[in-house]
Amino acid sequence: MCIVAVKPKGISMPKSSTIRTMFENNNNGAGYMIKRAGGAVIELKKGFFKVKHLLKSLHKENIELDDTVVIHFRIATSGGIKPEMCHPFVASPDPNIANSISGHIMDLCFAHNGVIYDLNGLSKDYSDTSLFAMQFLSDPAIKYSIFSSTSLQKVITKFIGSSRMVFLHPDVDEPLYLGEWKEEEGIKYSNETYKPKVIYNSFGSRHYHNHGASQIGYNSGNYWQRDYNNNSLHKLPPVTKETPTHKLDEGKGFCDWCGQFKYISPIPITSFGNDGKATSDHVCYSCKDVLNNQLKAFDMDTNVQD
Repeated sequence: MCIVAVKPKGISMPKSSTIRTMFENNNNGAGYMIKRAGGAVIELKKGFFKVKHLLKSLHKENIELDDTVVIHFRIATSGGIKPEMCHPFVASPDPNIANSISGHIMDLCFAHNGVIYDLNGLSKDYSDTSLFAMQFLSDPAIKYSIFSSTSLQKVITKFIGSSRMVFLHPDVDEPLYLGEWKEEEGIKYSNETYKPKVIYNSFGSRHYHNHGASQIGYNSGNYWQRDYNNNSLHKLPPVTKETPTHKLDEGKGFCDWCGQFKYISPIPITSFGNDGKATSDHVCYSCKDVLNNQLKAFDMDTNVQD
C-alpha cells in the first residue's frame, strides 16, 4: 500500500490532519526529504513510528513556500519494519548510504509507492525498494540520466508496473514523477489513502475499506456507510461504477479486497446478521495492515495473520 505526498514549490504543506490520516492508514514508518529553494542538497530524515514525532520534526524544519517536500508513509511488504527500510532512499550501492536514516545528501533520492515484484521478498534484510536503490538506481548510467532521458523513464515505469515513484536531485529544481498520481490543492498524492476512512456494509456483513484506495468491483446490492469519525450509519446513494464493493476475485486465490495480489491468509469478519456468525476474507500483504488498523479502531478482536 504506502502513500507518498509531494509538496511542490509554491504550494503550502498538507494539513496536519491529512498527515495524521496518511500515517494512520500507512503506519509502518514514515520519512521525508526536502529540496530547499536555491539549495544544492537533499535533506533526508526517516524512521518515524509515531505521527507526533513526524509532525514535530516537520515543524522544526521551518519549511518555506518554495521548498519541495516529499513525505512517505509505509506499509511494509518486505525487509522488516525498521528505520532503515522507511523511505526515502538514496541511489547508492553502499547499504549504509542507500538506507541512510538522516543526512544532507548530494545524490539522487526517491520514494516509492507500490511493490516491485521482481525484487520483493529476495532479502530478509532489505525491501524491494531498498534493493532497487542499491542494485539498479546506483548504476551511473541510470542515476545520471533518469531526469533527462524519457526513454529510460519509460523503461523504469515498465519495470515497476503500477508503482509510483518520485525523485529529487540536488542539481534539479523540479521533482520527477513516474506512474499515475492524484492531485488535490496542489499536493501530489500517489493514491487516495490521504482521505478519511469509510466503512461499507453489504448483504449483512461488516466490511472495511479505505475509500478511494482501490476501485474493487461493482454490483447492484444495497450498501451502507459508517463514517469513521462519528460512527453514524446511513444508506448510500444508488450503487454506481464508482462504488467499491467487497469482493472482486473470490475463490481464485487473489486478495478479496484489492483483487490484484495473491492472498496470504483468511481474516474472520464479524457479521451484522442475526446468526452472529463470521465470514472469512482472504487478504494480501498490501491490505493486511490497513484492515488490522480498521478492525482495532472498532474494538474487534480480529487480527490478520501472515
